[in-house]
Amino acid sequence: MDLEGRKRWVQYSKAKDEMFAHCDLPDSPWYEVEADDKKKARLNCIAHLLSMIPYEQRKQPKPKLAERTPVGNYRRPPRDRYRTFRTTRPPSTDLEPGSAPYSENHGTRG
Repeated sequence: MDLEGRKRWVQYSKAKDEMFAHCDLPDSPWYEVEADDKKKARLNCIAHLLSMIPYEQRKQPKPKLAERTPVGNYRRPPRDRYRTFRTTRPPSTDLEPGSAPYSENHGTRG
């Protein structure tokens, strides 16, 4: 724990407020990230940054794949033999600009 930083929290907060007052401009907006939960803060920051990039879905041509080579005498082992990573929630592709998927209040201003 940063004990010295805790003592100076009010000074840091005043300095941050002063920077926002002078630097948060329409042409170069600043965003505050609520970071009490560091993992959510990082994910929300990534989601916000990606949402700021103009993106249009493109139709990709379906690739032509060569035929698979014959398997011969190979038998795949049972799947429960391995540790498998599975996502706990499906990826979202329909986020609104400026939204973040991991928190109701994702801490951005603007």
